[in-house]
Amino acid sequence: MEGQLLFEQAKTALKRGDLDGTVLLLLKALERDPAHVEARRYLRATAIRRLEQGQKKASAVGAALKTVLVILLTALKQYRRAIRLCDRHLAYDPNNVGLRELLGRALAEQGYRDAAICEFEAVHDLDPQRKEALRSLGRLYKGKQEIARALERYEELRQLEPHDPEATRETQQLAAEGAIMKGGWETSVSYREVVKDIGEAEQLEEERAVSRQAADLDSTIARQQELTQREPTIASHYIRLGELLSQARRLDEAEQAYLKAKEINPVSFDATERLGDLKLLRVEQELQGIKAQLEASPGDLALSKAFEEANRRRLQVGVEEFTSRVQAHPTDTGLRIRLGVLFYEAGEYDRAIAEFQQAQDDPRHMLRALSYLGLCFLRKGMADLAVSRFKEALARVEGFTETSKELIYNLGSAYEQMGRKEEARAQYEKIYERDITFRDVKARLEALYKETRTSS
Repeated sequence: MEGQLLFEQAKTALKRGDLDGTVLLLLKALERDPAHVEARRYLRATAIRRLEQGQKKASAVGAALKTVLVILLTALKQYRRAIRLCDRHLAYDPNNVGLRELLGRALAEQGYRDAAICEFEAVHDLDPQRKEALRSLGRLYKGKQEIARALERYEELRQLEPHDPEATRETQQLAAEGAIMKGGWETSVSYREVVKDIGEAEQLEEERAVSRQAADLDSTIARQQELTQREPTIASHYIRLGELLSQARRLDEAEQAYLKAKEINPVSFDATERLGDLKLLRVEQELQGIKAQLEASPGDLALSKAFEEANRRRLQVGVEEFTSRVQAHPTDTGLRIRLGVLFYEAGEYDRAIAEFQQAQDDPRHMLRALSYLGLCFLRKGMADLAVSRFKEALARVEGFTETSKELIYNLGSAYEQMGRKEEARAQYEKIYERDITFRDVKARLEALYKETRTSS
């Protein structure tokens, strides 16, 4: 809270043209809250403006000494001190690529993922061919499920290093995941549709795994294990090993790798998050296993009950996991969206609304937040509020896409709930004219036409 207050004071100082005062206030804000992304952006912009106005740049000798000190602090896992030192120096030397990259690494190790992305993107602005910055951005965006951005950075890395194994693997995997999401995964709001899409995604992953030579993955795991033996005190080595073991579906071994990383660095958000991901993966696998059995025996009441129980566990584990992540990173709106979706699926609409409202002002997640807010209001019988959210979301969608069809359909449903049949029919007609197979729009529209004829 104190960090935000200092940030607001810094913006006021900037409006007055007091660049030196702005820098001092922003540095204080970041000392209180190193994860404050906006403060970081303002600090860099203000520092660059001071340079442009003739501010004397920090000496090369001073920069070299601070770089050595930051490397030493990072090796000793004193990340907060390393971050503070980098911020102070970069306030006077904002274009120091090496020191800014070290700052990104320290922020990532401390678990400040959005702040790390902010600094690595600054590195990318200064030097687009900085390979390790691209690699770090790919990993960070992937961790946030920002598939398009992760793919973009890995593709850039692959252009610079065509035979890089991580870049090659991740571009293929992320491209496939991106295709799935464009097909409706991210915009799907029906639980059954989400389960169906997840099943298809797992099938696609299995097909990729079959086509990939198992020996290559095993040899990569072996090399990573050797690296952990040579450098046993570096947490990121064990995190990478856990990722590889997870790909090989060796989940118990992956868990041990992440636990080792957490033992080395108890405050590592990456290790904590990946342990949570393993829990989520296990309950999801259990759910999908029961689903497959139920599809083979659709009338089995025992399987139906087991499926409901497995889904309840999935939601419970998911809510616990993402509640913890949101508490650790309250400004990460991507995490709030994922938590809100879980609350929505669990029928806890008020808690879902609270999360989506926190995320609706972020341009990256605005559309999805508005869509889910509309659905929550619809489930609560507040159709007038749902209509306003669906309309606001539709105003931000160009063309006739799966997303726009979903929103138009939901808007029609809201009008129907309000008894405004003509307006509901008009929305369904928009879809019917272009895609008669979309959900149950054909049946809904025919029912409304029949009702109109009967009443007349």
